[in-house]
Amino acid sequence: MTVLVLIGPPATEPVELGRRVASGREFTAFVDVAGLVRSLAGVRGIDAESRHFLGVDMATGIADRLAADGVDVVIAEAGSYRRAPAYREGLVLLDKVTLMALTADSGRLALRDFSRGPEMFSNLSAWRQWRADLAEMVRSKPTFTDFDVILDCADRSRADLVRLISAAL
Repeated sequence: MTVLVLIGPPATEPVELGRRVASGREFTAFVDVAGLVRSLAGVRGIDAESRHFLGVDMATGIADRLAADGVDVVIAEAGSYRRAPAYREGLVLLDKVTLMALTADSGRLALRDFSRGPEMFSNLSAWRQWRADLAEMVRSKPTFTDFDVILDCADRSRADLVRLISAAL
């Protein structure tokens, strides 16, 4: 069975797109890595970066098991491109895995978060974290070394993106 991993900044909406792709197909499961990472929030002694990599481990483990049972899987993470090798490593035993990077221009990345309202910037630490995350997204560019497909989401409708992403399954 096929496992499709979508990774991109929040402005590219990898979770929403992944959910739509999976819901439009029979025998296809959707795994949101953020939910798995949040489930680890109460574990003491684990920093945020380690929680993210544990979330990746859990997502790839779920995908591995579902694929063995004949189910296609879409994994989505609104986050850093630098975690792509961890997905590749976690899914190494599967025959058909596609890692897809979703990209957007930096203006779209910034505008998307500003539209979320004042709660996004409720304190100085949230503001600093947002700026650091934005800077990383602008700095880091996906490469074909880590990804099989790089899809530019700029100026494309959701329906068009869902159609293009579905073609990878």
